[in-house]
Amino acid sequence: MIFSVTICSFPSPSFCGLAVLQTLKILDALELHSPLSWNFLDEQFVHQYVEAARLATSDRRQWSGDPEFVRDLGEDLLAQAYVQERAAIIGSRALEKVQPGLLNHLKVGILDGERANDALAHGATSHFTVIDVEGNMVVITTTINLNFGSRVGAGGFFINNMMSNFTSNLQEAPFYAVEARKVNKQAGAANSVDSHKRAYTSMAPLIVFDSQHQPIAAFGAAGGGPIVDFLAKSLIGFLKSKKSSQELVAEANLSASTGTPVFEAGRWPKDILTSLQHRGHKLREAPLLSGKVIVIKSDKTWTGAADPRRLP
Repeated sequence: MIFSVTICSFPSPSFCGLAVLQTLKILDALELHSPLSWNFLDEQFVHQYVEAARLATSDRRQWSGDPEFVRDLGEDLLAQAYVQERAAIIGSRALEKVQPGLLNHLKVGILDGERANDALAHGATSHFTVIDVEGNMVVITTTINLNFGSRVGAGGFFINNMMSNFTSNLQEAPFYAVEARKVNKQAGAANSVDSHKRAYTSMAPLIVFDSQHQPIAAFGAAGGGPIVDFLAKSLIGFLKSKKSSQELVAEANLSASTGTPVFEAGRWPKDILTSLQHRGHKLREAPLLSGKVIVIKSDKTWTGAADPRRLP
């Protein structure tokens, strides 16, 4: 529970739900020391958000993997004491190097940052939400990973290329083994390749429940690693500013999914970007073609909106 609501998302090996929740909880912990504006037109809050997202990104890359092979550390990473520790790292300037938190009971090496892959922003992932008259809800994100997946067709479908989501051998070099859950499984990086192992993914359909455990909103998106920030930013707009679904899908995007902040090209005020650069952020601009789908309940009526960036 956070912000007086319960957010339910997909578990491991999807890392997105965990990263969304950790980003929000780090910001919430940061507010224990000083009020936040929760306004993305406020340069200071954008800085604070980016730093929280970078910290969550470093953790999910270090610890996320198939729970059949490695320990699921979700509860540890969302523990209040831990997110407060991460929040305390955030200062007035950008961190020069963001590293994952070293949890006391595990000793591991550090994995370097991911390279940006703008190809993931295109149309290989789909999200849809269905709600019937009785209130039953289905929130689904599905993907073949990159466009046309593995380029192999079967039964009228293209087969995905999710194998590319595993940690590569070169990336894996700095790692020490994470504790394996099953003794007969090969130890290694949390997301290293192994027989019958599932690669991690950024897909994370989520549902928001109120204090009475009733669903009040459903969120989902396409767009690869930046899905984390598409959803976290939209949740902040919904929970803190009560924005409509149409406003949320149309808002300017940003992402820290590779550790380097990326801002949707042509959509952000230049003074904000300049101020962030003065704080030490080595940012860049890119299209960030999100595929957000957001449905929000108001009184007894559900109102939905689809991302205009992907409308025909």
